Amino acid sequence: MSDQMSKKVKPDVKPVKQLIPPLQQLSLESKCNEEVQTSSLFLESKALSFNKKSQRESKRRYAASTLDAPEVTWGAIKRLCNNAEAVVNTQGLPLTTCNFFMALLTLLSVQVSANTTYWAYFPDPPILHAVTWKDSAVTVSSSLSELTDGIKGIQNYGQFVINRNYTFKGQTNLPPICFYVKKYSLNKGKNGCLPVSDIGLLTDSPKEPSGKDKTTRHLWSLIGKFVDSGIRGESKIHPSKYPDCNIKPDKAIDEWRGIDINVGFPSWVYCMHNTEAKIVIPGSKYYVSDWSMDKPDSDYRQYLQHVIRYNWKDSLIPSPLRINRWNSFGWIAPMYTFNHKNNVYIQPQLWRLLLAVGNVTLKRPNAKENVYYVQTCVMSPYVLLLTNESDNLQIVRKYHRFHVLCTECMLTTCIIPNMKVQIIMLLKKTCLYYVTSYFKRILV
Repeated sequence: MSDQMSKKVKPDVKPVKQLIPPLQQLSLESKCNEEVQTSSLFLESKALSFNKKSQRESKRRYAASTLDAPEVTWGAIKRLCNNAEAVVNTQGLPLTTCNFFMALLTLLSVQVSANTTYWAYFPDPPILHAVTWKDSAVTVSSSLSELTDGIKGIQNYGQFVINRNYTFKGQTNLPPICFYVKKYSLNKGKNGCLPVSDIGLLTDSPKEPSGKDKTTRHLWSLIGKFVDSGIRGESKIHPSKYPDCNIKPDKAIDEWRGIDINVGFPSWVYCMHNTEAKIVIPGSKYYVSDWSMDKPDSDYRQYLQHVIRYNWKDSLIPSPLRINRWNSFGWIAPMYTFNHKNNVYIQPQLWRLLLAVGNVTLKRPNAKENVYYVQTCVMSPYVLLLTNESDNLQIVRKYHRFHVLCTECMLTTCIIPNMKVQIIMLLKKTCLYYVTSYFKRILV
């Protein structure tokens, strides 16, 4: 017993496991270059059992490119590891597990199926949009261009299509182009629409074509529907696109050559005065400007009654119409401008559209008054949204946008007086395209 205890017992010596630093754990020399010899029979049996189990658990679809892909070799894996390590080193990043794995993903080529064509369909697409005062100038034609100037319309009088009981709903970020025809002078305005009423224009021509007789001048008058610009104006330089209306009264002679005082028509002049008459759009902070009046607050009726040279008669422009649009070289076209973000947008032909709302009365010097019924039309891609009842159209400004709703309205391209229109709004047809979309579906 003593002999046994006297013997020294050797302690069990366990091999010390060498710790590998984290960066060396991913060393390609220690991992990626080690070729592990594994039994092919063992791998095949494991793969078959795994495939059977995965097929039972889920029915997964694979792309044809995945099924036809070649088997991955050990050499391809080593090359992928080397390239991934090079990517990490090039970026100056530490060779951590996360960075190394992300580098592997960037080098992998994902199989993508062939492009498949799909058609995108929008039910009830917005074919028509409201035209705003910022949009391009609208072209307006007339059935009697001698009276209203401009392009002569291709449609015969009264021959155009009207789509009745049409409902329109839309939104704009700026006020739409809309006109409200007032039946009476005391009628309240309509939100979003400029007021339209009877306006009288006056011009005078020399008694003789040569202009030698300067003692008397012939007076012409025109009464029709125009935007009611009010009587307030302020001195301001007009937009430079059009010239000044700088011809003084009694000085216009050449402008009247060739115009017969019995059957002729005075010319329309496209110029601007340096006086701005602001027309506030009801229900908004925006306004439209009219530059066709030199002194909007003036009324030349009393002056004409006391000056013999003009042979004035109150029947030319009956009271209570104000005489503040008087020029000696013809009618000045009321071109409307809209300012937005330091840009000026001009509508030089919209005044012509309003003349078809009612009859136009022209009084010549040596003839009886003539009443004309004009048909005006808008050119493509524009159309007109009309209604005889002002309550059918509502324009409400909400959240900095204008919401438009018109129920039981008319959709057409032309206007004639017997339609008795009360609201006029411009719409624009949208160019529709069938867009072919290509989608790529990633399959593994």
